[in-house]
Amino acid sequence: MNLSTSSFSVFLIKLILVICIVSIILNKFFENQIILKTEISGAYKIHKIAHKNLNGEIPIFGSSRAKTNFCSSLINKNTFNYGIDGIGSKVWLFFLEKELEKHKTTPIIINFDLNGFTNYIGDRSNYLTDYSISKLFINHDLIYRIPLIRYFGFYQSYLTDFIKYKLSYNYFIDRGGVHSNSKFNLKNFNFNINQRTQENDYYKKDTLQIRKFYSLIKLTTRPIYLVISPYHESALNNFANLNEADIFLENIGKLDNLIVLDFRDIDLKKEMFYNTTHLNYKGAKQFSQILSDTLKSINPENFN
Repeated sequence: MNLSTSSFSVFLIKLILVICIVSIILNKFFENQIILKTEISGAYKIHKIAHKNLNGEIPIFGSSRAKTNFCSSLINKNTFNYGIDGIGSKVWLFFLEKELEKHKTTPIIINFDLNGFTNYIGDRSNYLTDYSISKLFINHDLIYRIPLIRYFGFYQSYLTDFIKYKLSYNYFIDRGGVHSNSKFNLKNFNFNINQRTQENDYYKKDTLQIRKFYSLIKLTTRPIYLVISPYHESALNNFANLNEADIFLENIGKLDNLIVLDFRDIDLKKEMFYNTTHLNYKGAKQFSQILSDTLKSINPENFN
């Protein structure tokens, strides 16, 4: 090997080392200053449930219906909303499992969607900050271990959530919850109803997930409140097998430390809905106050 080749090899090694170091620094900066400073994002919530142990916190788990329908500050001063867009029971069971590893005594609130037990995981960006978690929900690709590159294609998603969190013009942000404060539009809502009537919804059963849910509940003495938050009547009318959901809820409600709170059809004006399955801020406030009053009557020690 001549001198020029040797010098080039040394230069190339140094360049690769510099690129690696800069990538690691930029990756840490992006995670710490963007992703982990955006408490409404799924990535933040998954990182928090996996790595933080806040003794007094009362968590709310669930899908976007949890994220929009539950106003944390109205329910309890220690409540945090872990709701994530687009997820199903596979993910909130993961949250429940992680929460129960912390050996706390505070209650747990779970929003239960009437479509039952599903494998929906939402956006892939939720799982990229921690490889041990990403391989549970996405796959084992080594690309998810590489700084910066693992976020390729998702930077816009993270930045959009960050800006929404910091500059929430049409939304009210409340400890993980995101509540639409836009003016109610009757035309859009009626269009949403028409779309809903063209669909068929079903309660779905997954034997493995149901078995896991039962086993997790039996592992703890912590109070668990399984809450069915409000639906518009047009959405409820589209379920073909709600009787199966009711049978499940009746059976699981027999467990000593689990209480089912069913608010699916409470009387809310249509102006309180964002769409047929989600409440706007006005509706979320009213529902959350009703839920708060109910929880105070059941468990005054934790909710007063």
